[in-house]
Amino acid sequence: MQVRELNGYSGKQGWPVVETYEDVISGAKSSQPGLNRLMEDARARKLAACRSEEHTSELQSLTNL
Repeated sequence: MQVRELNGYSGKQGWPVVETYEDVISGAKSSQPGLNRLMEDARARKLAACRSEEHTSELQSLTNL
């Protein structure tokens, strides 16, 4: 899902988009700054919800935070 589509979907649901986390590099790379920021914010309890197009093992671990 592209950012514009995600923002449109969120708007229809009445959900404000406060932050967008993006990585333009392959998931096979060890450095994923967007994912790293997302995980840091999740650990700091800065997120009320998270919507993702792809469900990686890293994102699945958010349920454990």
